[in-house]
Amino acid sequence: MNSPSIDPGQRIRYQQTGDFHFLTFSCYRRRPYLSPVAAMELFEDALERVRRRYLFVVAGYVVMPEHVHLLVNEPRRALLSKAIQALKLSVTPSRAFGDRGATRSINADN
Repeated sequence: MNSPSIDPGQRIRYQQTGDFHFLTFSCYRRRPYLSPVAAMELFEDALERVRRRYLFVVAGYVVMPEHVHLLVNEPRRALLSKAIQALKLSVTPSRAFGDRGATRSINADN
């Protein structure tokens, strides 16, 4: 069997394999935006909404002050990358605080 040619430094993504995926992602500049209980609950609510919308299983998760670990299967309605994008966008600080402006302005060092 021939392997596809991969350019050096190019990422290989394994989606649509039917497997579970362990994902880790951090808050902007690894800031502890998820420290307050309300922020963690906001993330958990968003995770449940996205899980229902995209039809995937969350086998486990850990919410830390500055990052999140997820163990999920692949969604039935879209690529995993799209579901995670929807999750991240739903909990950006601009949405969390009711500001419809750019997230970058909220997260920037002042």
